[in-house]
Amino acid sequence: MFVHTFQQLLPPEKYFKEHPEYYAFRNGVRVPEQPCLSNPEVLKIVTDELRKRMKENPEAEIWSVSQNDNVSYCECPECSRLDKEEGSPSGSMLNFVNKVAREFPDKTISTLAYEYTRKAPEHIKPEKNVNIMLCTIECYRTNPLESDTSAGSFTHDLIAWSKLTHNIFLWDYVVQFTNYVSPFPNFQVLQPNIQLFAKYGAKMIFEQGAGGTDGAEFNELRCYLISKLLWDPTINVDSVMDDFLNGYYGKAGKYIRTYIDLMRNELVKSGAQLWIYGSPVESMKDYLAPELLKKYDAIFEDAENAVKDNQEILERVKIAHLPVKYAMLEQAKVVGIGETGTFIKNSGGEYVPNPVITNLLDEFLTGCKSAGYVFVHEKGVSADEYIARYNKMLSKMMKNPLGLFKPVKYIIPASDKYPANGDKTLTDGLRGDEDHHFNWQGFEGEDMDVIIDLQKPETISNVSADFLQIAFSWIFFPEQVEVSVSDDGTNFKTVSIVKNKQPLDENAPLITAAHKIVTDIQTFAAEFEPVEARYVRVKAVSIKTCPRWHPGYPFKAWIFTDEVEVY
Repeated sequence: MFVHTFQQLLPPEKYFKEHPEYYAFRNGVRVPEQPCLSNPEVLKIVTDELRKRMKENPEAEIWSVSQNDNVSYCECPECSRLDKEEGSPSGSMLNFVNKVAREFPDKTISTLAYEYTRKAPEHIKPEKNVNIMLCTIECYRTNPLESDTSAGSFTHDLIAWSKLTHNIFLWDYVVQFTNYVSPFPNFQVLQPNIQLFAKYGAKMIFEQGAGGTDGAEFNELRCYLISKLLWDPTINVDSVMDDFLNGYYGKAGKYIRTYIDLMRNELVKSGAQLWIYGSPVESMKDYLAPELLKKYDAIFEDAENAVKDNQEILERVKIAHLPVKYAMLEQAKVVGIGETGTFIKNSGGEYVPNPVITNLLDEFLTGCKSAGYVFVHEKGVSADEYIARYNKMLSKMMKNPLGLFKPVKYIIPASDKYPANGDKTLTDGLRGDEDHHFNWQGFEGEDMDVIIDLQKPETISNVSADFLQIAFSWIFFPEQVEVSVSDDGTNFKTVSIVKNKQPLDENAPLITAAHKIVTDIQTFAAEFEPVEARYVRVKAVSIKTCPRWHPGYPFKAWIFTDEVEVY
């Protein structure tokens, strides 16, 4: 066991049905996301399970007793009392872990200071055999961590924990999990952050990157630098980087160094926040602005030309070039129409796929195959899957014969959290893929209810809309979609009701055995006898609240859609 072990030590499928009191009290109900750490039966079950596992694995010295990977910690009166006294949910956690540690004085019991438990408790101290695994997951990477010394900063929490214990395992993050193959200019913070960890006594450090993932942005360089820094945090990073770049990329090394420095300077100058769940789209106004991407691309063209006679090194440079191409592909999705978008107008005034983008897709796939088996996302989306999704999305774009660019009136407004292209979203011709962040418009705990004005009477026989489902992210298909039409925009007649053909139940997996998030897109297509009307109303009925069996219960559920097509 490594981390997030409450799921194994107190499995909900074994205990929750008969003993919901073993689990977290949230918003008036018990949910099987975290244990109730003040329940004595929970302590007994966990220690008994550990004792059994220790007997089976007597040589294992470190045992993790740590929170699951969600923030639904217990808020029952006793757990809340402990947390209030200690000024942090780490209070009830450490109180529990200390009791476990006393049962096993010859073992190290490791627990997480992660997300809601990152802030150290004010009074309680870890037992001598308790290891604190302190994590930087929320932190930005534009500037060194020590530059933020506010009360809520990571540096403040690190100092507080260092006063309580010298048994700290520091877990840092050095990659963009949502986009492995994307520019992530964090080289400027690697040394100062590792020096900070050493300064406050972290004797164990885990720098979580993309591991051995083929094609991840500068994977070789990043691993090399981190290894050197962990051996000696005082090295001259510039010299070590240059030595690597010149040795690994040959004559192209100086160009790649120029690229790294330019991107870093643009990031710092912009003041943008670099974080591990960002994307190339979010950075379009700063270090990945389209005009900068052109500069980066030109630098790589020079780099490739410099080593064109050395096939082995040329392949390495092309792999390093992939993140720039990936950023261009991702940004094209939201640009839509134009030079850097997915579609352009041909000489006949028709919208056609942009050949620049289709060629870039081919180049990206070829480069990924050269790199090995590339994943573009932490959850295991391969390059082949990415390209297939992209092409499927392209096949749907700009296909809205009667509704394209028509005005939309929102009876219920979309959420500001996922506005997509605002009130143009549902008729702009742009489509989404399995990534819910782009071109999908979200409605939180509400129905989607809109009226499309075709601006003149049209003969209609088909209205359809795609909806996205990612139950892991609290996004569900609507229960049904109702279509009605009107001549005046006030009095509507229902012409079709389309039911959800794929309702979820509690046995539906949110993540596959291979740790891939389950995503699905369903077309709700209403076909009816031709009718003449000017206005089309589409109402998608949401389930409103996450199901009782779902980790998000009793919070609001989402529905996401990208376009309403009218034929």
